Amino acid sequence: MFVVIATTTNSIHYLSIIEDGNKEIHVYSHTYNNYNHIQPLCDYRDPFWSFIHNKMDESCRTDIKCDVDMIKSDWSQVSIATYNIWNVNSTKGETHWKRLKRLTKVLSRASVDIIALQEVRTIIRESTRSTVDQIGIIRKGLSRYQDVYQPAMMFEPLERNEEGVAIFSRYPIVSSDYILLPWNRSDPSDFHQRVCLQCTIDTPSGLLNIFVTHLSLSQTAQMRSVIEIYNYMNEFSLPSVLMGDLNAEPDSPPIQFLNGEIDIEGVKISDLTDVWNEFDGNTFSAIESIPTKRIDYIFLRDAVNICIESVFLIGTEQKRPVSDHYGLTVNLKMKQFKL
Repeated sequence: MFVVIATTTNSIHYLSIIEDGNKEIHVYSHTYNNYNHIQPLCDYRDPFWSFIHNKMDESCRTDIKCDVDMIKSDWSQVSIATYNIWNVNSTKGETHWKRLKRLTKVLSRASVDIIALQEVRTIIRESTRSTVDQIGIIRKGLSRYQDVYQPAMMFEPLERNEEGVAIFSRYPIVSSDYILLPWNRSDPSDFHQRVCLQCTIDTPSGLLNIFVTHLSLSQTAQMRSVIEIYNYMNEFSLPSVLMGDLNAEPDSPPIQFLNGEIDIEGVKISDLTDVWNEFDGNTFSAIESIPTKRIDYIFLRDAVNICIESVFLIGTEQKRPVSDHYGLTVNLKMKQFKL
């Protein structure tokens, strides 16, 4: 493993880069600190950084034939869900393997068109010959979906133990991309690397941009991240959907920013719609008798071409929880459009 230090105006970035046994390069961490006195030393958009970006670890399954009729129409229905799958945690008297298989059945029965997942864990330990392949289990249960899995954090530098996000789609995934979000190792609440994964999906109404993230527990990191995510979304044409576990409640500054209620660093937005305006309930914690927090979100961009038909939770009918979160789902009606 080696660390590359890159600086941009008023900031310095530390990137941990690892070459695995197959000679493939993986960028597993990206930290950010603000240093006003440091001058930029190099341009992160030069060919070297493009090479590193193209080599970042990204596991895709986009060659699966989708099982959805792709007849284009003026208006069509698309269902979208976000679900934090609780990594390798177990419930009382049940292994995480059994819990994950039950969760996959919940996803399969829900028959949602596009699913965003957080806390997806992959562990491959050659020393003990043990493997945890959560993305593989979910792929078996959602065999007619295409997917993209993007690791965010590597926990063990010498063996593969990583956690990230994923997008599953019953419609064709045209392309995918992602960014590493700011990480300040000196912040005790900001102890994981975070990413924002983007996929362009060909729906019956046209191309749709999907963004999924899992934000830090640190509110300072959350505020930096939502600005970077919004700027990242601006690089893509409308319409778009941003969703995930944001680890923040509705009255917190990061969510108020996304709802256009406050500005952060002089930036104020007005083009995102929180689907929760059509729903009342909480998503966390599902292992409690009554969930008390709302920290999972779906934001829509382009209210002209996208209408909300219904919003509901999945996983609530299970006697034994399949995750510490409930899945948040929205049924949309989308107008045919061209990017």
